[in-house]
Amino acid sequence: MPQVCAGPVSDIWESLWPGKATASKIIIIGCGVLKEEPTQPLLDKGAGGLFIDMDKTRVRHAIFNMAAPSRLILNMSVQAHHMRHLVKEHRSFAKGAEVIQVDIDTVDGPVMNALLEVTSPVALVVELREFLPMPFRYSCLTTDTKGLAWGGSNLAYWLHALGLRGFYLARMDGRDAVFLHKSISSPQTRSHLLGAMGCYLSMHAFHFEPTALISGSIDDAWTRTQHYWMESNPHDVMDEVWQNLTSWKGDIQFSLEL
Repeated sequence: MPQVCAGPVSDIWESLWPGKATASKIIIIGCGVLKEEPTQPLLDKGAGGLFIDMDKTRVRHAIFNMAAPSRLILNMSVQAHHMRHLVKEHRSFAKGAEVIQVDIDTVDGPVMNALLEVTSPVALVVELREFLPMPFRYSCLTTDTKGLAWGGSNLAYWLHALGLRGFYLARMDGRDAVFLHKSISSPQTRSHLLGAMGCYLSMHAFHFEPTALISGSIDDAWTRTQHYWMESNPHDVMDEVWQNLTSWKGDIQFSLEL
């Protein structure tokens, strides 16, 4: 299996479905125009499945360029509680999906967890939102982020939530991560875990935004704040992190854990 930081996440699929082989079905929530996706190599080889996006124009383009009898492309917004009914209603396209990708910039965590309650994929693709550093586990719980770029979930959240379901981090780039189920791949080693952390630090630890609150006032750039949190005992600054986030927009729903 390739190293975690060996290249774009899309490179990993050749090791799972070599040559002309591809996943038979994929579920993508937040499919856009179905171009330049992390799962693009599988799509280009003909993978079918269920594809959803809330943007009408993007869906129109996706249907025009990527439609196939084995693909259902829908224009709709989704919530976690929709997933069971959605998979059941469109089971001919969703049942047996081998890969699930979620990228909706809001409730990615809850939607992925809900999908995993009713499907059994071998690979997952998620977007990484890294404005909160390790080891804080952050996940947005609302579709309304009040204009702030606080949607989605960070790597610490995905490692924990997906690890509980038997998935481990196989590949990560500057934006996305691929998790594989341990049933199809060798278990993690210490060197693999160290490689994953090194990849995280090099790709995400120095690219944080926006301006942050320090001690209750607008101060330096977010970079300074996140490094302060990374270097501190997380239990000592947990309340400060919570206060920082809720001081911006107190009614944004999110989960924050260690």
